[in-house]
Amino acid sequence: MAMVDFERVCLASLGRVAAKAREGDRKEILDVVKRLANELEAATNGLLKARMPKGIGSYDFEGCDYFWIGLENAETKEWQNLVQFETNFGGYPVRISYTNDLQTRTNFTTSAKNRLALEGSLAGMLRFPVIAERIYSLMNE
Repeated sequence: MAMVDFERVCLASLGRVAAKAREGDRKEILDVVKRLANELEAATNGLLKARMPKGIGSYDFEGCDYFWIGLENAETKEWQNLVQFETNFGGYPVRISYTNDLQTRTNFTTSAKNRLALEGSLAGMLRFPVIAERIYSLMNE
C-alpha cells in the first residue's frame, strides 16, 4: 500500500483556498470599479457615460486581469481614458494608474491591497487636479 503524500494533499488544499480567496477579491474589485463608474455617471447627471472593456455600459470584463474606465460625453461622443486597473492573478493587490501630467503624458501608479485601500486610492484620484480637469473638460465639450 502506497504512503499518502501529506505535503501534496496540503498544498492542493491550500491552492483551492487561495483560488477561492482570489475569486472573492476579483468580485470585490469589480464591484468597486462598477460603483465608481455608476457614481461618475450620476455625478455628471448622465452627461458623461462610463466606457469599459467590451462596450459602453457593459460590465462583462470579469475574465480580464487588465481593464479600464473611460468617460464619454453622451452628446459629442468625445471620450478619454480615466483610469486603468491591473489585478495580480485576478485579485489583490490591484494596480491603479491614471494621468499625472498631461504635458509629459506621465502616469501616477499606486497599488491597493484591499477594498478600503482601493476606494481610498480612487477617491484620491478624483481629487487629483488633472483628473478633475479632464472630467470638467469632457462635460463642457
